[in-house]
Amino acid sequence: MDQREYGMVDVESARAMQNEVKVIDLREVERRYLLTQANITLGKRSQALHVSGVLMSPQDTVTMLAQNGFFDMAIALGHAFDLDLQRVFETLTKKCLQVVCVFFFWLFECFLRKKPSIFNGKLVLKFQPSKSIINQPIDPI
Repeated sequence: MDQREYGMVDVESARAMQNEVKVIDLREVERRYLLTQANITLGKRSQALHVSGVLMSPQDTVTMLAQNGFFDMAIALGHAFDLDLQRVFETLTKKCLQVVCVFFFWLFECFLRKKPSIFNGKLVLKFQPSKSIINQPIDPI
C-alpha cells in the first residue's frame, strides 16, 4: 500500500510533493471521499481510532465498518474499491441470527409464563415478557 495514496505522508515527503501535480478522476475523488467519511464515522464510534489519527486501508475499514454495524457504508466502500464483501455478509448474517435468537428466547419465555389461547381459529397470546430477556444486550460481533 502506498501511504501517499491514502493521505499518510511525513513532513519531508510533503515538502517534496509541493511542486508535484497529480490528476485524478471523479471516481478517485469519490473513493477518497467514501474512505474519509468511513474513517470519520469509525472515529466517532471509537475514541481510540479518533485519537490515533491512523488511516486504515480500505479493506480494514470495510471490516471495521461491518463489525460496528455500518453495513450499508461497508458495502458502498467495498464496491468503490472493488473489494471482496464476503466478510461483510458473514458479519451481517451473524448479527441477524443473534437478533432472531433473542426474539425466539423472548417468545419462548412468553409461552412459559402465559398459556396461549385460541380465538376464532387464531393463536392469541397475551405477552408480559420479563425484563430479563428484553434488556439483554446482544453480543458484538
